[in-house]
This record gives sequence, C-alpha cells and structure tokens, in this order.
Amino acid sequence: MKNLVLLIIFCLSANMGISQDEQLDWRNAKTKSAKNEGISHAPTVKEGVMTMSEGAQTGFSVLLPNANKKMVQKLWKDLMKDYSTKPKKVKKTESVAAGARISSISGAGEIDIYSQIDEQGDDVAMVVWFDMGDGKWLNSRDYPNSYEDAERLIEKFGIKVKQEGVKQELEAEEKQLKKTENELEKLVKKKSKLEKDIEDYKKKIEKAEQEIKENLATQEETKTAIDEQKMKVGEVNKRLDSFN
Repeated sequence: MKNLVLLIIFCLSANMGISQDEQLDWRNAKTKSAKNEGISHAPTVKEGVMTMSEGAQTGFSVLLPNANKKMVQKLWKDLMKDYSTKPKKVKKTESVAAGARISSISGAGEIDIYSQIDEQGDDVAMVVWFDMGDGKWLNSRDYPNSYEDAERLIEKFGIKVKQEGVKQELEAEEKQLKKTENELEKLVKKKSKLEKDIEDYKKKIEKAEQEIKENLATQEETKTAIDEQKMKVGEVNKRLDSFN
C-alpha cells in the first residue's frame, strides 16, 4: 500500500513537471515570435494608449533610428500597397490607410490602419493603430494572435527602414568615393600636364641656349664687320681730306 501511494505521488509530480515545462516552452515561443524570430535588427515595438484623431486608442510605438520622415513615409506607402490600400493624410502628421486587407490580422475582413510619423533629431518616432471595426482597436489582451502578427509586421517594417537607411548611407559613401576618385583623376591629369610643360620648357631652354650661342657668334662676326667697316670709313675720309 505504501509503495502504491509513493508511485502515485511520483506520477503526479512528473505530470506537474511536464505541464510547467510545456508552459515555459510556450512562453518562450511567444516571446521569440514577438521579436521577429530573434532577428537582431528588429526594433523594439511597444504597446500603449496614445492620442490620435480618433481619441486615445491602443497602438504600437516604435523608434526608427538614423531615419528621416520622407523615407519612412515612402516605405510605409509601399508596404500599404501590398495590402490593397494607400495612406491618406487626416492630420498634419497622421494618415490612415483605409480598407487594408491583412488576413493574418483581420482574417477575411478589412481594417483601417492609422499612423503618425514624426522626426526626432536623426530618428523617426512612429505610432501605428489598427482599427478593427465596431469601435475596437487592436491590443494584446483582446486580440493576442493578431497582436503578435501586427507587432511582427511593424518589426519587419523597422528592419526595412534600417536596411534602406544603410542603403542610402552606402550610396552616399559611394558618391563620396566617386568624387574622391574624380579628384585623384584630375590630379593625375594635372601632373601629366605639368610634366609635359616641364618637357616643353626644357626644349625651349635648350633652343634658347642654342640661339644664345648663335647670337654670340653672330655678335662677334658683326663686331668684326663693324671694325672692317670703320677702317673703310677711315680710308674714305683720308681720300676726302686729300682734296683739301
């Protein structure tokens, strides 16, 4: 009897251990899913009640570092196209993409997606709200599965923004590289021109030196001719004086 009781206690303990392990695995899986399968580039998405054109509603906030408003707006517009909608401005910094079709979030129905995009220095602060209809807004308590899919969507969007930022940075660096290469090319061409100028100057100097030698020789010849001519002038003067 005692052994039977011990066996029952052991089985119950084992079952309790398995149940706890299963619960722990489920939580880990949920956390991993919510963090975009562990991708390190995914930004942190926070849930909270934030004020927008429809009042204070539960939404998603995310900080997109090293981004600008124009780039984020363009990428968000491109993303909304994938869900058969287009953001339209409802306030200065707020837009709504009406009638979005995202099956993982709204099933076969349509939802309206509100967004606010604001620049904060070199970063962009973005808030997204999902209007599920009938005055209900997407939140983790009432729509746990849809919430995770929406969170993952925003995380992936954040990765796209970061990727685009790096792409633009690369383009800027490549542009600077091209500019520097052009500067080097100009310097090389200038050096070649200066070297050619030096060769031309050397030839001119050599020619000038030769002309100087020829000039000196001609001067000597001319001096000799002058002396001879002076002698002739003197002889003619003597002949002229003989008539006096």
